[in-house]
Amino acid sequence: MTTVEDSHKTKAALTLPSPHDEEWHWSRLNALEILAGEEHGQFPLPNPSSFWSGLTNPKLLFVDGVYQPESSHPGPVKIGAVAAKSQNPLGQMANGASGWTLEIEEDCAEPIEILYLGSGGAYHLPSSVRLAKNVSATLVETYAGQGWGNRFSYFDLGENAQLQRLSRLSCEGGFTSLIEEGRLGENAHLMTDWIGNKGADSRIDQRFDLTASGAELMSGGAFLAREKQRHDIMIITRHIAEGCRSRQKLRALADDESTVSLAVRTEVAASAQKSDGEQSLKGLLLSRNATINMKPELEIYADDVKCAHGAAVGELDPQALFYLESRGIDPEEAKDLLIQSFVMEAFISTPDSLLYSTWLHDTEHWAGEKE
Repeated sequence: MTTVEDSHKTKAALTLPSPHDEEWHWSRLNALEILAGEEHGQFPLPNPSSFWSGLTNPKLLFVDGVYQPESSHPGPVKIGAVAAKSQNPLGQMANGASGWTLEIEEDCAEPIEILYLGSGGAYHLPSSVRLAKNVSATLVETYAGQGWGNRFSYFDLGENAQLQRLSRLSCEGGFTSLIEEGRLGENAHLMTDWIGNKGADSRIDQRFDLTASGAELMSGGAFLAREKQRHDIMIITRHIAEGCRSRQKLRALADDESTVSLAVRTEVAASAQKSDGEQSLKGLLLSRNATINMKPELEIYADDVKCAHGAAVGELDPQALFYLESRGIDPEEAKDLLIQSFVMEAFISTPDSLLYSTWLHDTEHWAGEKE
């Protein structure tokens, strides 16, 4: 198990990616040096109960990367060493650290919730998820508090396995980096939804090679930014086997002087006939001083495929606002409704009471500052 002393040992000099590298061109990582040098305990921890669902399902709590057994009900999740390694510059910082592993041999009916709280400073935490053949599960991960939370996740889904995930980027300040890699078996489905609705900057790297026929990777996300906040998302999917399917449906909202950058690349090898890939990137500017960057890419070497991409950035539709206001809706409420409608498009997982209601709550809170 990781100790507080161990977590402080991560404060060695950082080797960070350069913005001269195309894949990190929009990233601003300067703050990570400062965050890595800070001590834990600089900020009070938020109340964990405000992030849990009311269900009696497995729940795990980590504080500054350290597992809290007295506040957890781990169920099938094990705490300990993680064998998987990452080559990502940020993911490498979690290599060899103690984290958590989840191995499921039978369907897991209840969602598994994992809460990461930060009090300042930095932590690097790996995890590994393995689902056996024909197994399905649901995972909800929430990041809250302050500091730099650096997470590496490796997924290994067996044949016909299905995993639905919701990642909530709810830190008030600091930085959240998520590095996601893995292997999908034949006809396996991995569905991920991200929602960024608080004040921390973020970097998400999701990179998968679809090497088994019929594998399906679905990724949805809504990244909501205010003030000088930055969200930076990089998704690379490589279709290598026949009949694989991928979807990226991402939405960006930028207000004040914030920046949201979405870069998605889908590569289809010559061996990946009958691939189906689609990218949908949309941005909504709420301020003329905000910035939304988009870079959709398709690289196709097969000739029997169904692939498409689209990207668009705009402002709130004044005609839609006028329509709502003409029916007695307050102007601010009308704006909030349009924002919520725009964000809800990005929810990609199969409808689920916990995932959907949590996503809706986070969206409403950002749009109208509702509690």
